[in-house]
Formats: sequence, C-alpha cells, structure tokens
Amino acid sequence: MNLTIFQPLINEQRHQQEQQNIQWDLAPPEVGSLITTGGDRRWQVFAVEEYKSENCSVYLAHIHPEGEPLPVPTVGTIQALRQFSPYLSFYIHVAPDDSFLGHGWRMNGDAPIGQLLTHGGSGVETEDGIKFENVYLPWVVDLIDTYKPVGEASYTTIHLCHCLPVALPEMAVA
Repeated sequence: MNLTIFQPLINEQRHQQEQQNIQWDLAPPEVGSLITTGGDRRWQVFAVEEYKSENCSVYLAHIHPEGEPLPVPTVGTIQALRQFSPYLSFYIHVAPDDSFLGHGWRMNGDAPIGQLLTHGGSGVETEDGIKFENVYLPWVVDLIDTYKPVGEASYTTIHLCHCLPVALPEMAVA
C-alpha cells in the first residue's frame, strides 16, 4: 500500500471546505485523473513525484482546479518556497491504525519529534507579531520513516511519523 498526498500548486486556491487530501492507495495517481478534496470542485492531477524508502513509496500529486489555466511558479507555489528554503520537508503524523493525525512543513528538513502540539486560541498581539499558545495533543512520535525523492522534487524528504497515544497531564485545579 502506498501513501499519496494531493497538494494544490497554490495553497490559496483551496476553498474553506476543501481539505488537504492524504490517502492510502494501491497504485500511484495518474496524470490527468480527477479528484475532489471535500468541496464541489474537481481537481486534476498534473504532475506526480515519487519518494522512496527501502520497501515502499510515497507519491506527491500536484493538483489544480479542473479547467483553470496552470499558473507560472510564483511566490505562493511549492517550487518558489523550495527556492527560498532549499531544505524544505513535508511530514505526516499517523496513528497506530494508519489514520492521519496531521501534517506540516519543516524549513530545516528535520522530522518533528516528541509530543504533538498545535496552536490554540486566536492569538495575542505582541511587539513581535501574533503569538499563539501551544496546546499539547495526546500523541507522541514513536517511529519515523523517511522517504527521499526520485529525481527532481518539491521536498528534500517526506517524513511519515508513526505516533502513539500518551496521557495528557491533568490541569491543576485551584
């Protein structure tokens, strides 16, 4: 079974109800095939990158709204981001049942380790910009599979981070 990440060429093209689409597949996606990402629009696969480990592959399928012209690489594209950050990597957190817990990007190429966290609340305005409170999630990274690109690619690596559940500390009650 292979993992496929369907990623818009420009992230801002997604509507609010459309989600990042990551799924387990028996075969890699084909250029020209159509998918949906949770909304009414269909997206067309226009390029597929392969990333390999010792015994399996991860595929990154670049998608674009069906019928719209492909944009040239601009500031918002993955290719432009890779030029700005040459060590850019992508990671996916999965639970023991292979369900997806989350994903993200790392500018330094490293895999995330330790307990998963997210940014909670609406943020507080400070002199240095908006600061968010870190909220720990009940998962910790246990094992990391690293996939390297076959040929020219958007990311230096894709990290599949296998996570285990952990108990969260109870909040002190005053």
